[in-house]
Amino acid sequence: MNGWLGLRLIGESSNRDAIGTRVRLFAGDVVQTRQLQRGRGFQSQFDPRLVFGLGASGSVDSLVISWPSGQRQIVRNPPTRRYLEVVEGAQPVEGPQVPIPTSAPIATSTMPAPAAPEQMKVDERIDAGTLRRLASELYRQGRYEESRRHLERGLEVEEQDVTSHINLATVHFSGRGDYEEATSVLSRALDIDPQRAEAHHLLGKIQLQQSLHEEAIVSLKEAARLSPTSGEYEGWVGLAYQRDGQTDAAEKAYRTAARLAPWDPRPYLNLGRLYEQTDRDSVTAARAFAEFERLSPAQRRVNHYKRKLAEYPDHPAAPYLLGRTYYEQGRFGLAEKNYKLALQLDPNHAPTLHAAGRLLQDGGKLTEAANAYLRARESDPDLQGIDNDLGQVYHFQKRFDLAIDAYNRALDRTTDAEITPTLLSNLAMAHAMAGQLNQARGVFERSVALKPDQIDTRDALGQVLMALGEVDAAAAQWREILRLQPGNSVARQRLQKIEAGR
Repeated sequence: MNGWLGLRLIGESSNRDAIGTRVRLFAGDVVQTRQLQRGRGFQSQFDPRLVFGLGASGSVDSLVISWPSGQRQIVRNPPTRRYLEVVEGAQPVEGPQVPIPTSAPIATSTMPAPAAPEQMKVDERIDAGTLRRLASELYRQGRYEESRRHLERGLEVEEQDVTSHINLATVHFSGRGDYEEATSVLSRALDIDPQRAEAHHLLGKIQLQQSLHEEAIVSLKEAARLSPTSGEYEGWVGLAYQRDGQTDAAEKAYRTAARLAPWDPRPYLNLGRLYEQTDRDSVTAARAFAEFERLSPAQRRVNHYKRKLAEYPDHPAAPYLLGRTYYEQGRFGLAEKNYKLALQLDPNHAPTLHAAGRLLQDGGKLTEAANAYLRARESDPDLQGIDNDLGQVYHFQKRFDLAIDAYNRALDRTTDAEITPTLLSNLAMAHAMAGQLNQARGVFERSVALKPDQIDTRDALGQVLMALGEVDAAAAQWREILRLQPGNSVARQRLQKIEAGR
């Protein structure tokens, strides 16, 4: 039997799950490299292990473990055909000798002696997880029959595993087009756990594909009930109602989906089609289609970066770009999750540190935001936008001297002339808040000279001029605001106050 070695890595100085840890295995003249990554694929779960196949030799000279913290650990002559638990900085702990799961049956004569009941239970759970992970990867590659075999074998080990049932049903439905078998597998899953929303959802999709509209409505409504914040599930309810001819119920479901997931363009596309189908006025349909067009580019980027993350799971740019797009959509929890993944892959990835700082700043965590910006600047001093954002954090913290330094640095390094007036306005406001009124006046004047139509900047300049006792100059700024924006009530009130004081 071919040899193998499995590792269970636990970080100490690094993240606990050891995500990003790279291991090199040396066996004679053979070198293998693995990196611990988060699981991916359909409904995959994270399996915190690495497995090396050793072929017929079955022995290992050494392991070199490079942890995300920068620590390097060497394990010499490790035992094989078992899992080792390696804690960062500590000696590895050996598990029992067990056979590695394969897609082929294992002969009875090669099975190890029975372990204690508790240990056997742990090993079976781990083996089922490995099979699930392999099946997910095979599914992503379009190798549906192999994926099915791995999942079925995993269910032999852990027959109550609902996730494996749902994954197997997905293979039958999406990969093999076998609706009957997919429905049968989902029925078993729901017998085990009738509260699994994704099982009801998948069952409803299968029923809808078979034009079983009434059954699909029941299944999809149950999924939406069990997961009341899911816009996707509610959207599928609307589609089932629409295909069943219940247009009012369909419209209500689509509108609920749009409320639950305001970033998702699909409810608006379905609403537009529904309005066309029911001869609703063309303006209402056009508005729905226009909203679909407005939201679609960001969602297309989400789908694109999800694919890139699957293709390049070791590169921090993929989760960073996905997180940034989620941020643009207002899906801040998903943005944070992907930023964390990017930083696990590269703790010094400057664009991610910058983006994470903005997310922290939006959440009012100013000290943490400033630290993220400083780390980003240290990693890439030329990255645009960091110093302006850092200046705003210092401004909110009333650390105006630091804000002034940050804004000046931003002005020195900016390559975008379009944002120079904004940077000047920010700098001038920091001078004003620090009591440096003459400096504030000069910088405000530079800003409006570059961009004369800045209403807020002219108003702030007027207030600084008033504080300096230059009433006529201040009044001139507010009159210019009224020329640019005749309905500006603030400028009108300030001028009235000047006239009343004379």
